[in-house]
Amino acid sequence: MVGQTEYKSLSAFETNVNSQYGEDGVTEEILARLEKSVELDKWCVEFGAWDGLHLSNTCRLIQEVGYSAVLIEGNPSKYKELCKNFPEKKIVKLCEFVDFQGPKSLENILLDTDIPKEFDFLSIDIDGNDYHILDSLSEIRPKLICIEFNPHIPNEVEFVQKADFKINVGSSAKSLILLAQKKGYDLVHATRGNLFLTRSDLTGFVLGKEHPQIEDIIDDSDKRTFIFVGMDGSLHTSQTVWMPWHKLAVTEAGIQALPAHLIRFRSDYNVFQKISFYTYRWLSKKVKKEKRR
Repeated sequence: MVGQTEYKSLSAFETNVNSQYGEDGVTEEILARLEKSVELDKWCVEFGAWDGLHLSNTCRLIQEVGYSAVLIEGNPSKYKELCKNFPEKKIVKLCEFVDFQGPKSLENILLDTDIPKEFDFLSIDIDGNDYHILDSLSEIRPKLICIEFNPHIPNEVEFVQKADFKINVGSSAKSLILLAQKKGYDLVHATRGNLFLTRSDLTGFVLGKEHPQIEDIIDDSDKRTFIFVGMDGSLHTSQTVWMPWHKLAVTEAGIQALPAHLIRFRSDYNVFQKISFYTYRWLSKKVKKEKRR
């Protein structure tokens, strides 16, 4: 019966063929567990597919397991490479940019193909707007979803970036998990950059009686940075803030809000500093009001 089987941690299966952080091995293991109790249709989807090979979460399924697929790529030159790498008719190649809604939404694009609505595996990895793509799905109900999150946002933080393809911030794991739960999906694993979600009616086949929380799967101890205020108006951090995509370290000196000559007890300000402070505060409030307009 579901819920009575003890399963080995999915972390033990993290291996790469084409994927970046062990997603290939985890996907293989989850689908293998599902197949023991559920009939798989051997269809997968990836968009922003690039050439179909580079850091792909579906390439191994296609080349080694014989999956049919819908691969979507908006860049014409990369689309040509994609077609060259996967000439088979069972691999549907589309040169499209996926939108959040309308005829170019992921759901509408897929509904125009022969892929089943409850296909096996969907990979969502578009460097920022992943949350909004997941949110746009209603009729399409994949058995397993791999979706990118921003791993530098602590577990307890709810953060969703704006629905704007010009922005590449990424959303927090917590916000994505809460959205997934509303849509009937459960968190079953996380790699360094992706969450694995299974439909709630299938989770027992993957984890048995285990129902892990985000803290059980993602160790965010090195991402938890606290900012606090000194009595003199100085800002401090519990550790140096690292910007991994830009290879930069932000120290306390780089986050100060007050000019250096105003970082001291307000009661110790001289006349010049008092005038400077009130002018600075007035200008700051003015800027905030203008930004709200």
